[in-house]
Amino acid sequence: MPLNSRAKGKAGELEISANLRQRGYTAARRGQQFSGCNGDADVVGLPGVHLEIKRTEAPRLRVALAQAQQDSAEGELPVVLQRGNRQPWVAFLDLDDFLTIYAGWAAHEALVEVQDILGQCGDGSCLSPGGDSGQ
Repeated sequence: MPLNSRAKGKAGELEISANLRQRGYTAARRGQQFSGCNGDADVVGLPGVHLEIKRTEAPRLRVALAQAQQDSAEGELPVVLQRGNRQPWVAFLDLDDFLTIYAGWAAHEALVEVQDILGQCGDGSCLSPGGDSGQ
């Protein structure tokens, strides 16, 4: 791997680590800086997620995802984060994994909606049969 590619990859890993820490994931750090063992995630600190970081203009996303899937531990979500020059970071993951995440988000949104309804009717009477719908 050319030196400038390696430096760009390291810079991308440091950038993602800093971005995650700014968002409250204070344990985020480069995985390679401590052991450098094969199979380590590029960035660690998001429990249950195996991050492969690609800071390149011409990413081979499917190859990178296959690497993340192979290297991830049982139960870890393999995700590739990629950014080209002057571009935002994007995430690449398996459709089934995306739909699992979406289902969790949708369930959370439904719970928030129910909590909002309960808050509007105070004692929950608007949810009982024949009760006021709150609208």
